[in-house]
Amino acid sequence: MIGGKSKGEGWTTADDEPVLRVIEWAKQYYPIDPRRVFLFGGSNGAAYVGRFGPEHQDQIAGVIAYCGGYRFDPKLFDAKDPAATKTEWYFVHGGNDNPQKSRRACDFLKERGYRYVFRQMDGYGHTDIWTGNGHPDRRDAEEVREDWLQWAAALRHKELPLSEAQQRELNRVREIVEGDGSIAAPFAGPAMRIGGPQTGDAILPAFRSNKPAFVIQAAGTCERVDCGAKAREALAAALLAEGASRPVGGRKSAGSIPAAAARPVRSRKPSGRMRSLS
Repeated sequence: MIGGKSKGEGWTTADDEPVLRVIEWAKQYYPIDPRRVFLFGGSNGAAYVGRFGPEHQDQIAGVIAYCGGYRFDPKLFDAKDPAATKTEWYFVHGGNDNPQKSRRACDFLKERGYRYVFRQMDGYGHTDIWTGNGHPDRRDAEEVREDWLQWAAALRHKELPLSEAQQRELNRVREIVEGDGSIAAPFAGPAMRIGGPQTGDAILPAFRSNKPAFVIQAAGTCERVDCGAKAREALAAALLAEGASRPVGGRKSAGSIPAAAARPVRSRKPSGRMRSLS
């Protein structure tokens, strides 16, 4: 994680070039996966990443924004099937801090087919929303932070190619999943590390396998990382089949899909003072 300071009192277009240089510098000198570059901003910073992110969707996997006001340029969101190809968004806004600003941004994205999450924290304002200071229990603020951290950990850029090392690892996953069973190595670990729709395509045959261990590994992979729409649909079908095959009141049999796999990555249940919209 790299924190920055604007050149002036607030973030403007004058900061774009330095931000791009920092991203390139970090990718050059640290073992950063280019498919996992995210932006975070709060208040004026949220407005900034709300403009910078759409302009650089070729590099940015996701944007997390707290308590911002957004002026999206419709031309930057004119994309075919953006849910499968473009940057995703996570908005957090206090209920006492004009949350309609973030809600309007979500409406804009929804109309254009983008994927987003919106967390409204009722009873919170512009600054306490981050720390929980002044509230008897800080768990709400902490749970929201944990939720978007999990969201970011699960997400990959949808169009950037895999590195050569990632492609070799994914080819190994395919060999295991599509093989005759002679390769007994588990594949969930490398599949989770790579993630994204490429991994989803690779593990699809596992959902149709007659090997329970393969189905469980594929389901576990989709629980931890976003593997694209096809994998999500395969997971839903496997869970429906699992439910239909289990007798009413019956116990889970050995090899069944774990209940946790039915829980999407970003479905943490909000407390009574939070609303979640996605």
